[in-house]
Amino acid sequence: MTLILNKEKFLMLIEGYLNDKFDTETFIHDFLELWREDRDNTTNLDYKQNKAVSENTLLSELTNKVFSSCDVCNLDNSSFDDEVEITEKQFKEEVKLALKEYEQKVSH
Repeated sequence: MTLILNKEKFLMLIEGYLNDKFDTETFIHDFLELWREDRDNTTNLDYKQNKAVSENTLLSELTNKVFSSCDVCNLDNSSFDDEVEITEKQFKEEVKLALKEYEQKVSH
């Protein structure tokens, strides 16, 4: 599978999280699993023959932003470092903003 083939999975996962279908811990786990799957299989995509390259680039920007937010989200508030980590509430806002930016770019 490639990032293009997982487009719907990524978007459904992000939208489901933003619509409170599952908690942050579940979202981060599922998102990172899907991200790793795509990362490990990206070489299967032939960019020169793919007419959806620009959309793939936009989706890649979205998944990279969410991945970075997953990386700094601290679900264990007992050891929170506000200089490098974000709260669950901040995490959700960052995911929402990343999706909004993606949707705006795709619609133009």
